[in-house]
Amino acid sequence: MTELHHYAKSNMMKVIGNGSSTLLWHDPWTNEGRLVDLLGAGSHTTLTHRQHWRVSSLIHNQQWSLALPALTPI
Repeated sequence: MTELHHYAKSNMMKVIGNGSSTLLWHDPWTNEGRLVDLLGAGSHTTLTHRQHWRVSSLIHNQQWSLALPALTPI
């Protein structure tokens, strides 16, 4: 990865709104970056058994429902 590509990638972020169109693992929606990069490539299948979970899976009644303890520090 080139230095410019790394810089651009580290400064990209997605506005999540209700989270229904934001991929939990693969979209850069946290300040820290993509969860798949932070937790490791196999983490999504280990923690949720689903690769394409949406951020909306963690939101209930317009509040965060951190059903995944591994995400608490993030």
